[in-house]
Amino acid sequence: MKSVTSDKIALVCDYGQFFELAITLSKSFKKVYYFTPWASGFPTRNPELPGMGFDEIESIDYLFKTTNDKGKYSFDNVDIFIFPDLYFSDWQTLLVSLGKKVWGSRNGEKLELDRVFAKELLKKNKLPVGKYEVIVGIDQLRRFLKIHDDLFIKISYWRGAFESWHHKNFKISEHKLIDIERDLGAYKDETEFIVEWPIDSIVEAGIDPYIIDGILPDEVICGLEMKDKSYVCKVFQTDELPKELTQVTKLEQFFKETQYRGFYSDECRVTGKKESFLIDFCTRFGAPPFAIELVLIENLAEIIWFGSMGIMIQPEYKAKYAAEIIGTSAVCATETLPVFLPDKFRDNIKLRFACKINGTYYRIPQSSKAEEVCDVVGIGDTMEKAIKQAFELSEYIEADQLDIKTYSLDDAKEAVEKSAKIGLYF
Repeated sequence: MKSVTSDKIALVCDYGQFFELAITLSKSFKKVYYFTPWASGFPTRNPELPGMGFDEIESIDYLFKTTNDKGKYSFDNVDIFIFPDLYFSDWQTLLVSLGKKVWGSRNGEKLELDRVFAKELLKKNKLPVGKYEVIVGIDQLRRFLKIHDDLFIKISYWRGAFESWHHKNFKISEHKLIDIERDLGAYKDETEFIVEWPIDSIVEAGIDPYIIDGILPDEVICGLEMKDKSYVCKVFQTDELPKELTQVTKLEQFFKETQYRGFYSDECRVTGKKESFLIDFCTRFGAPPFAIELVLIENLAEIIWFGSMGIMIQPEYKAKYAAEIIGTSAVCATETLPVFLPDKFRDNIKLRFACKINGTYYRIPQSSKAEEVCDVVGIGDTMEKAIKQAFELSEYIEADQLDIKTYSLDDAKEAVEKSAKIGLYF
């Protein structure tokens, strides 16, 4: 049966981490272009390289370029613009005003980027919020951390400034504060830090659906993450999930008002008293489990196409379970890294920030110095089969100092056992 998108032209725009979405969609769209912002006063080549060299898609230099040349990219000919990442809300709003179809979080991205706003929104909707404090300036933060232990330090908007981190005590954190102060430079006294007290939880889990104007699909992925190492999940009926994991539905009005039509993930900590704290929002493709969604969802193109118009299309999943293992290398934090893998396994091995030149894959270094290279996905009708496939596929990938964290899936077994305590059965 001919797909409704088979004669449509799509453009995927992000910073390189999710270029694999464009490749997956190329199987269903007539043409898929890919664009990653690269311009600066003194541009270098690396920001533009992700996505280049792949036959399935065409990388472009300018998003709003128009041309009359047949077969060349033209903004006017694009049927849908797809944004799997953040900081494009104004672009999306402009495109919508021009009559273009847009898949993305639009101004709903504020839920992830502005942590204080998110907490206030939770309070407004009578949802629990853990103890936190806002501290302005690195000197104030340093004084605070000298007298308080066991806290989590986070920042709004400037995701590249530092990753959220666990402050155990000042002796351990002192060197990190020095690094942060240096990196913030002139803005160090104006920076707003969010300090959170730990939540004594028995389970940390989240849902990974898409949201169309505040509505969740009838089936969603719910998973457990071994932080920055691996992820396991199961497809659940939304109405059968423990209510502690679907509290985001109480924010329906916010998603409606922002015309949120895009990927979504969250992280909940559930206590022994079954009180659920939404501690982190992800108003974009989650990483993980974006690679799983690319492998697992058969009708992703139709979901995105109709979703951009506010129409909910239910997902069609290839399997009930999935496992994702993250591969990293310290080399790619600062250097271009050649990556070798058999093309026959490409459907289940998703690369990040990569290009392809003369048949070789290269992981391109980023200003964030991120070390993620690839995500290996296994699927199956049982969790054991999904994990086994991910393990087996991981053996075929080669790169300098590559660490594919298969060992982390041992922790998943314990997390699965704990999740049963809140009625979440894998």
